[in-house]
Amino acid sequence: MLAADDILVGLVGNRIMLTLDPAGAAITNLATTYDASAARLTITAATTAGTLSIPTPVNGISVNDVADTITVDLKKITKFAGLSIMGGAATDSIRIGPGGVNLAAIGRGAAAQGFTIDTGAGAGDSITIAGQIMAKGAGDVSLATQGEGVTHGILMASGVVTPKGSQSFGGGVTLLNGVALQAGGAISFSSTIDGFGRLQLSAGRAITMNGDVGSWLPLQGITLAKATSVLVGGGLALDGSGTAPGASGFDVGANVHNVVFTSLAEARTISGFGGAGIRFAGGSNGSRITGVTSTGNGVGLLVGPGGYRGTVISGNSFSGNVSHGVSLQAARRVRIGGQASGAGNEIVSNGGFGVTATGRCEGSLVVGSEIGDNALGQIANYLASSLSGNLLTQNATRLQLQLNDVGRAAYRAQKARSYSFDVGVEAFVVSARSTGWLDTSTAAVDIDALVGFDGLPLPQPSPSSLHRTVLGQNLLATSLTPVQTLPGLEFAKSV
Repeated sequence: MLAADDILVGLVGNRIMLTLDPAGAAITNLATTYDASAARLTITAATTAGTLSIPTPVNGISVNDVADTITVDLKKITKFAGLSIMGGAATDSIRIGPGGVNLAAIGRGAAAQGFTIDTGAGAGDSITIAGQIMAKGAGDVSLATQGEGVTHGILMASGVVTPKGSQSFGGGVTLLNGVALQAGGAISFSSTIDGFGRLQLSAGRAITMNGDVGSWLPLQGITLAKATSVLVGGGLALDGSGTAPGASGFDVGANVHNVVFTSLAEARTISGFGGAGIRFAGGSNGSRITGVTSTGNGVGLLVGPGGYRGTVISGNSFSGNVSHGVSLQAARRVRIGGQASGAGNEIVSNGGFGVTATGRCEGSLVVGSEIGDNALGQIANYLASSLSGNLLTQNATRLQLQLNDVGRAAYRAQKARSYSFDVGVEAFVVSARSTGWLDTSTAAVDIDALVGFDGLPLPQPSPSSLHRTVLGQNLLATSLTPVQTLPGLEFAKSV
């Protein structure tokens, strides 16, 4: 019969199984070491007061209760597949010590070796990760507990590595400092994620965050280094106070696709980062970012160079940032806003421009968004030219703009049917124009400004005259000029 804090040792399905006393137990230091020359694995399972015993002898497994160790002879346990711990209904606490659990170092046994903890039904249970957990091959790591809160749940001071396997966290997670998780498979969180540091995630498959991130303590940022898809199903709170000057809040790595925020009912706030509130490093297809308030950051949203087929940034607020609201840097085919109700973004009262675009942004569209009261202007396209051979090639960003709400202009023109507009862009001798229309019966204006330049023949230059010059910036929103104008026509801040 088990006494308080007792731990039983057995072999189940080629895994070492530690069964904790139903009245509750505490493992204060769980760690592994492997002796390759002897093919022996030593598992340390230090307890506060209980005993470590093996009720049914197993050839190849021995227990030293005085030293709190379990020795596994892998010459005899030839199909060794990992380590599991099972708790009961009372309060259990398990601490992975500084030495960590390293199954990847084991040169014998199964090709896939995993690690699982299930503390059972105790509401005050805790799993503390003070040392790294590393699985072997396609082995998985699964940590499950019903404990949640400041001192309960899954407390992480170190990371988890599963080279080819997946990771699952069933229970509230609290970061005790910055933590990195690396998985060849998927990474999933079933409950909340809070903490005192930054969470870095790299997965060969999907990353799923079903609970609120920053439910009671905002994270200091999230980095998505690699994944086939990322689901953010709950609320989000990221606070950059005290982070590095250029750090971004929600940082999506290059070619991390299908980053999707689902529910609009949850609050999502990113603030206080010196870099961008949301940053796409470069290329992300099929991503959907919605319901985010990005304020008090260096830039509200930064979309880096690459293709963004099917990516939509809608229903967000990029306002009150130190520099620009939205910055597109050679970002192709990304949609900022939308035509449906609530799909537009609020991009107002930023210290720089509302929207800036540099590099080639073919196929990108800013539509249906409220853009106004930004200190340096509403929209800026940066044009450049290069002299090559006998041609001066001048390139614009090719960003498309549809500004579809002119506020009181439609009201004042309600008796007229429509008016046409010119959108003018000029930089030295380079100019281009596009037209739009205003239908006062529906109180809508559609101004589609596709700006681009082809080569301009020039005399053959000498080699010494080959150079690259920056022509300057163009403020599209401030150059909207009605061709047919009603007296007193005004544009609201939404333009």
